[in-house]
Amino acid sequence: MKLRLKELEKAENVTIELGDDLVWVGAENGFYKIDRVRKQVLERFPIRERVFPEKESVRVAIDGDCGILWLAAEGCVVRFDGRELRRFTPEDGLPEESPDCIGVDERGRAWVGYSGVICWFDGARWHRVELEFKHSTFTPGADVIGFDGMGGVYAADTHVLSVVKGETYEWVVLNEDFNTIDSGDTPECIHIAGDGSVWVGTWGNGMIVVKEGAVKRLASGGYERVESPRGMREDSKGNLWLCCSRSLFRIDKFKIEEYSLRGKIPGVVVDFRVDKDGNFWLLTKPGNEVLVLPQREILAPLEVREAKGKFSGLPVVRVSGFEYVDASLNADFWSTKEHKRMARICMKKSFGLFLRKLWLFLGIRLRKVNEEKLREADEKALAKLRGEVMEEMLRLGERLKEKGLEKCLRAFMGAHGLAIPALAERIKYRGRDAWVFAANWGFGSMDYSHIILEVIDEETGETLFSERCR
Repeated sequence: MKLRLKELEKAENVTIELGDDLVWVGAENGFYKIDRVRKQVLERFPIRERVFPEKESVRVAIDGDCGILWLAAEGCVVRFDGRELRRFTPEDGLPEESPDCIGVDERGRAWVGYSGVICWFDGARWHRVELEFKHSTFTPGADVIGFDGMGGVYAADTHVLSVVKGETYEWVVLNEDFNTIDSGDTPECIHIAGDGSVWVGTWGNGMIVVKEGAVKRLASGGYERVESPRGMREDSKGNLWLCCSRSLFRIDKFKIEEYSLRGKIPGVVVDFRVDKDGNFWLLTKPGNEVLVLPQREILAPLEVREAKGKFSGLPVVRVSGFEYVDASLNADFWSTKEHKRMARICMKKSFGLFLRKLWLFLGIRLRKVNEEKLREADEKALAKLRGEVMEEMLRLGERLKEKGLEKCLRAFMGAHGLAIPALAERIKYRGRDAWVFAANWGFGSMDYSHIILEVIDEETGETLFSERCR
């Protein structure tokens, strides 16, 4: 089930929220009210005037019970109930700087997080909670904010989890090295589970779980595949669901299972919710479309035909027919495991490259004549590998009875003669039958760790999409 929300198609910052029998989708230019059961748009509430300067970073939240849209940007917070637009500024007690997050708790109170302070609105005026964690070089912030449904407010940044309950303020240190900031530790989402545990999803370093003051980091056993999570929700059966751009993860007693969204959605997920009937409401880009998938479709595997080559399982040829757009191509094929494995094979074949790195490590300088001989030997070895890989890929295409592969592969190699293809997959790109190639190349050197990602139209041989390391 797909819902197109025309008013929000070009909006940058979008969110989705559930009410009892309603679904709300909002952005900086308005919001939609949707019937959850019939999955139909009931009403739209556009904001006709420009609220913030163009290209201003805007944080968005919705009160799912009342259908109130909250927007926050530098020096301003806006409340919009579908009719009246109300602005709040530093004159109302807000900080002048840009907010890091915004959320609405179970009482309908808006909370806005800044560096060192959280502000909340009681319906009449704004209040401030100073984050009083003391450290000589570090000020706690609120990159993400969440609620436990019982009045507790939780805000996290790279190093500290701040907890506000009534008049009390507590904190838990997530990372004791306050002199180092790793972008991978940046919180992307937060969820307070029914058992009181606090789950923080980081940009690139897995998950952090806090329970009764104890901090546990989950960065292996499947959690290493969690990158830039879009959110975390609990279904009616108590299962925890974590969503990334192209995958959903189900967590049960710290065991994590991944369910790819390849072939189920064409784009990438930016936000999601799970309703009481087990349906997943996925807000996707491009176009900010809402896709509704029942859980059985999420769990059901899709058939993909695949053949692997003789070079340690490379190259790989797949036939999926999955629909793709630019964003999902980059998410699924950029820096694939096949590309990484091919880089290692190229390294083994390129003996001269290995020697150069070894001698550089040992501080040995190469004479020009030796450098030229090593490069010549490398070029011959990699040219031989390139030809063998191309022949093997054509053979795999014949095994899968895919006659269109040869035309597209030759078109690709004609444009990128020095590339070594690691993966080819038959897909649909913007409604056209096509082949996507992920190939290794040297970027002006013999180190074949760089990538070319290209889509070739099966019928015409035309290049439809091309991206590479620069």
